[in-house]
Amino acid sequence: MNNFLRLSVHQLVDFLLRKGDIDNRVFNRSSMSEGSRLHGIYQAKQKRNYLAEVRLATHAHIDGTDILLEGRADGIIHRGGGQYVVDEIKTTVEDLKVFREQNLSWHLGQAKCYAYMFAEANGLDFIDVKLTYIRQGKEKEQLIDSYTFDYLTLEKDIHHLLNDFLELYQIIVQKNKLRDATIKKLTFPYKKYRAGQRELSKYAYAITKKGGRLFVEAPTGIGKTISTLFPFIKAINDDHESKIFYLTAKNSGKEAAHKALKLMKKHGLKINIIIITAKDKICFSKGKACNPDECPFAHKYYDKIQDVLRYALLNYDDFGYKTITQIANDYQICPFEFSLDLSLFMDVIICDYNYLFDPISYMRRYFDGNTSMHLALIDEAHNLVDRSRSMYSASLTYSSFLSARKSIRHSKLRKLKLAMNKMRKMFGEYLETEDLGNHVISVFYPNTYKTISSFITTLQDVNKNDHHEMTPELLEFYLSVHRFSKMLDLFNDSYL
Repeated sequence: MNNFLRLSVHQLVDFLLRKGDIDNRVFNRSSMSEGSRLHGIYQAKQKRNYLAEVRLATHAHIDGTDILLEGRADGIIHRGGGQYVVDEIKTTVEDLKVFREQNLSWHLGQAKCYAYMFAEANGLDFIDVKLTYIRQGKEKEQLIDSYTFDYLTLEKDIHHLLNDFLELYQIIVQKNKLRDATIKKLTFPYKKYRAGQRELSKYAYAITKKGGRLFVEAPTGIGKTISTLFPFIKAINDDHESKIFYLTAKNSGKEAAHKALKLMKKHGLKINIIIITAKDKICFSKGKACNPDECPFAHKYYDKIQDVLRYALLNYDDFGYKTITQIANDYQICPFEFSLDLSLFMDVIICDYNYLFDPISYMRRYFDGNTSMHLALIDEAHNLVDRSRSMYSASLTYSSFLSARKSIRHSKLRKLKLAMNKMRKMFGEYLETEDLGNHVISVFYPNTYKTISSFITTLQDVNKNDHHEMTPELLEFYLSVHRFSKMLDLFNDSYL
């Protein structure tokens, strides 16, 4: 029987080709949002022969494994006849030449995957690749790299990457075989069901097969956790792509889920489990920013992570706070990023609500694409009402702006002063029509969006290239503006 691996281009190249440091001055949620915006603007300006966001896929059979590799190219340019160009767009606040030099093998590897898939699908012997670099905040500043590849070279290179990835995946294959065998033998871990448990388990299992949502209200002590986790575990054996997310707002909820899983493991179950601990609680460098200049555990993270993951997967299958921090400390890497990367190879992920529901901190690696294969158990779901209200709310205060401006009063950085002056004018527009105090605003002045977007781009640039200017007050204000910007993007008539 062949093994099956469904793999995205990002998973492949991010794991094998990304090198260097964790640096939130360059790679962060603000720069990602701005990058998406600039992608759209750039694509909209192209000619009619430019196809944007082209979905591609290819199948490969390597060493007994059927692989589905899939992804989405930023652009395909048809130059006429059989001439095509794959366009891969990258945006950054960093100097473009520096950014390209540091990430070329990673970026080019991604583009070559798309080029290979498109050439294969269209019977092309040759195909061009273009890497388009755009400077955030200075969109006219661009850098273009152009390449030409023949199909056979692309096929050889991509299959080489797939072979390298399979070296790690074979660890997962062996663990999954053991997991599946133990799931088949697994029985309910108590001698008998309590009242209502069997019915709940049947309903939960039906959800895994038919989809949909099940809301359960039952008294404390009935055994809801084991009655839902047990059928969800049994369902993994039928779907090799699914992960179980156990979402809870409290540590007691995490402990209850972990206890239930350990009970099933005591009865013979072999399964990979991880508990995601909040970044501020697991961080080794509290109070420091996530970049190599401030945190030693960010240094060369992506150079080390492949070896760390191999070690972790070969030696452990239950990753709680103690195990994660021990391994991370031994290898001198960030424990939080390690836990997120490790989660890709887990069967059960126990974490807070926000990793699924928060529009800023949700786990994009799972929930930006096809989520239909995943299963979610939400502990005490009634708490989501208040939590979601806070997740989808944001505020800006004039007092925090004044504190930030006061903290940089001696700065001579012109772009920072200009950005703060624009924000002062924006606040001034609202102060002219509103009394001092708290206000819920449903209609925004036209320049609000532009001013906030410009401010975020400038502050990203300052954070990377003039980091000494980032006072604690300015950083706090910047983060609040970033969150407010995200809520502005989401704001619509559905808001209450």
